[in-house]
Formats: sequence, C-alpha cells, structure tokens
Amino acid sequence: MIEKNFCIPHGFDKDGRPIVWIRFANFTPENMNKLIATHFLIYILDHVCSLMKPNVDQMIMIYDMENAWYSNFSSELA
Repeated sequence: MIEKNFCIPHGFDKDGRPIVWIRFANFTPENMNKLIATHFLIYILDHVCSLMKPNVDQMIMIYDMENAWYSNFSSELA
C-alpha cells in the first residue's frame, strides 16, 4: 500500500498537526485482507504520532475520493 501511495504522511499544517493523505483510487481490496489492512493502518498512525510535537494531540486525515470507484472498496474490510 505504501508503494501505491494509498495512505501517506503529507507534512504538517500551520499548527503542527500531521497530515495523512488517503487516496482511495490507489487502493485495490482484492490484494488485501483484513489483518494486513489493520496492521498497515496501525503502522501509519503510529508513524504519524511519532512525528508529532509534544504539544500536538491531533492529526488531519484527507480522504481523496477522486477517480475512486466501487471496485476500490470492500465490505469485508469495513
């Protein structure tokens, strides 16, 4: 999922909150199972939290739905 730029840290806003960019068009659920998806999400969130300054306790998640289709979603992973 990292190679496909599905979910990537994308810098910080003016208040120092990390930005996570999620591009659903780059997600292919047929190559994924629930365990791998869960581990990847935990990895990304842990990584982003480690980048936060001590006084920051929020992050921004941007869900980019451009060019996303029903094939990019899976009810099994929900």
